[in-house]
Amino acid sequence: MQANKNHQASLEKLRRDAEILLEQKYEKTYNPTSLDTLELIEELKLHQIELELQNEELFCAKKEVEELHKDFANLYEFAPCGYLELNHKGTINRANLRAVQLLGVDRGMLVHLSLSSFFADGFDAVYLKAKNRAANTKENQSVELLLKSTDKEIEKWVLAEIAARIDEQGRVLGWRVTLVDITERKEIEKKLEEKEHYIKTALKEEIANKTEELRAAWELNKEHERNLLNQRRIKSLHDLMLNVSHHWKQPLAILTLSLALIEDFTEEDGINNQKYIEQIDIIKNSINFMADVITSFQNLSIYNTRDAFELKPALSEIIKLTKERALEDSIELELSGDEVQLEVKRDSLLDVIQSLIENSKDSILIAKKDDPLRKGKIEIEIKNLKHTTQIRIRDNGTGIDENIIDALFDPYFTTKFKSKGVGLSLYFAKLIIEGEFQGEIYLNSAFKSGAEFVIELPIALDTQKDTQSA
Repeated sequence: MQANKNHQASLEKLRRDAEILLEQKYEKTYNPTSLDTLELIEELKLHQIELELQNEELFCAKKEVEELHKDFANLYEFAPCGYLELNHKGTINRANLRAVQLLGVDRGMLVHLSLSSFFADGFDAVYLKAKNRAANTKENQSVELLLKSTDKEIEKWVLAEIAARIDEQGRVLGWRVTLVDITERKEIEKKLEEKEHYIKTALKEEIANKTEELRAAWELNKEHERNLLNQRRIKSLHDLMLNVSHHWKQPLAILTLSLALIEDFTEEDGINNQKYIEQIDIIKNSINFMADVITSFQNLSIYNTRDAFELKPALSEIIKLTKERALEDSIELELSGDEVQLEVKRDSLLDVIQSLIENSKDSILIAKKDDPLRKGKIEIEIKNLKHTTQIRIRDNGTGIDENIIDALFDPYFTTKFKSKGVGLSLYFAKLIIEGEFQGEIYLNSAFKSGAEFVIELPIALDTQKDTQSA
């Protein structure tokens, strides 16, 4: 509109100048009919045409400028990035449409506000530092900023490109800020971080689980090796017992035959001395006892399979082997309880019970040092429960300190002097009862006088049925 006014004023000025020129030139000789008048009219017509051409060119130039202005406005207003112009104080002077959308404020309210007020807590300081660096270094600064939001679950991120406008004296005239929406990229990065964290966590858990599995397998393998070693030791002991029994049989047979001949010779010679008869009876009883011991050795050694057997008769064999030597130390052995049929390796179980009996004897002998008149007693009781068989071995010895109960079944732990043992009997007992028989062995802490070890063995279903039918 201003351009049209200027154009109209220019035409009026030209008209006035033309009129003045016409009056000065033809003031005295002016005659409308003269030839000069016709020439002047032609000249004015020509000049009019020239003015019209100039006017048309100006109109075209004006239209081109308006088109350029429109294109610039479109490029500026509808750019995919937000553009802001700030004054030297950092307040907003101008903003395009995208900047208004990103900041979420009406354009009329946006102007003259500080841009730092639109950033979340903590990020306003980051923005101000970047703005100062742009002024000090005269280089553009890029920084990722979080915009304020009323919805805490929705975050809007922008990448701010900050450039300072500086005059020749180095004074800051203002800033140009470009805002690019990077919210989607940030969400992708967050999801990637969460995925990476999940993968790392899952990987750590998998590694921990695999490590635990390998450790458990290693421990199981070690336990298996210990069980094999223990079985080899037990088998070696049984083989030794068989060899001893085999080598004792022949001398005992000779002694028995010689004793029978002596008895015949005394009868033939008429010797009827009571002293000889008593000594012959002692020798005969000793031979019978040794024969019984050999038989017990053989009975203990022939069972090495997982066959069903009666527990009480098997324990009687153990007591028969141990009772005589125990009586020499004034220790009584007593067996009581239910008749039970088990289906485990007989020799392994009896070896464990024999080991517990020996421990009880050692405990009683230690107690007898303080009380020589003490009568030692070891009781073995069998209890047939609903799903388990209990074997209780209790004594009236010194008992066991509560502080060492937890370590009692550990390998190489012993309550004896080092010269008396290496602490493997209870450890091997636990390996056999719990590892091989899937049972349980423990110290009854409620038993206050002496000590009581309890063995619990599961009863096979077939055995339970046989017992119930019987």
